[in-house]
Amino acid sequence: MGDVILKVPYSFPFPFLNYYLYGYEHYFTAYAQYPEVIERDFSACADYCVLANRAAAKAFRQAAWPPYARLDHDMASAGGTLVSIDSLERLWFPHFTRAIEPLIRAGVRAIWHCDGNLMDMVPRLIDAGVRGFQGFEYEHGMDYEKICRMKTREGDPLLIIGGVSVTTTLPFGTPDDVRREIHWLVDNGPEGNLMLGCSSSIAPGVPWPNLKALVDGFKHYRLHGRT
Repeated sequence: MGDVILKVPYSFPFPFLNYYLYGYEHYFTAYAQYPEVIERDFSACADYCVLANRAAAKAFRQAAWPPYARLDHDMASAGGTLVSIDSLERLWFPHFTRAIEPLIRAGVRAIWHCDGNLMDMVPRLIDAGVRGFQGFEYEHGMDYEKICRMKTREGDPLLIIGGVSVTTTLPFGTPDDVRREIHWLVDNGPEGNLMLGCSSSIAPGVPWPNLKALVDGFKHYRLHGRT
């Protein structure tokens, strides 16, 4: 693809909701009934993640990698977080913060991949050291404009990777809808640190005129900035 591609490391370890291992019903039943066991799992995982991320931070320095890392874990649906935000504050956030601290301390910009409506998590993720967000399901309540006005815990602008909705606008809208959404992303994005892309994967069946409008919009802003 050539030298213009910025290749960065992808995903670093932190405690997960282990529904992918045990299944939704079993895991969330245990989460509700045995929170002390769940927290012990988060704590043990964080112990490992601290060591792994210390090694990763060293590799960032030695290899001169671009200091960016995306953190991916689906923790919300269209209706909000998969478990209550109060329980996450008690059981998960302290261990998540501890797990990623070696990367944050090394100056790596952690970027959280958004899924569903996790507005309740956004301020808490920023407090933990996350410095940017990628992929927004606007149709499920993610307040793009509000997030773009937020700052990192150091007071700097967030890095925002925004894109035209791949679940509504691209497959079901018109080229004019695509153009309007791109303009909206730019007009309401942060003053700097805005990257345009697609929020996630573009599914088969998207009309070609919509794809062309998307690519043309990206080219316009790449060449002309916000004008």
